[in-house]
Amino acid sequence: MLDTATVSRPASQLHFLDHVDDQSVREVHRVVAAVVELGGAVGWLSPPSRADIRQWLGEWDTAAAAGRAGFALCRLDGRVEALGAGGPGRRARWDTSST
Repeated sequence: MLDTATVSRPASQLHFLDHVDDQSVREVHRVVAAVVELGGAVGWLSPPSRADIRQWLGEWDTAAAAGRAGFALCRLDGRVEALGAGGPGRRARWDTSST
C-alpha cells in the first residue's frame, strides 16, 4: 500500500457562481476546453468559444437566480480545476462552507 502520510494536500474550495464576469468566463472556458480536447462528453464536439461559455454561464446564472439550479466551481490553490452543476436542492447538499 502506498504511504501518503507525508504528502501534502492542496487546499480546495467549493463555491457557487454568483455572477458571470470575464474572470469566471476565462476560468470555466479553460476547464471546459481542456475536457473537450481530451475527448470528454460535455456537450461540445470541439472546444467552445469564450462567447459560448459566457452564454452558457448566463443560462446557469438565470436558473440559479430563479432557484432552479446551481453551478459550482472547485478551486485548487485558487485556480478553477473542476465544475459541477445541478438542479433544485443541489446547492444545500454541496454547501461545504460549514464543514
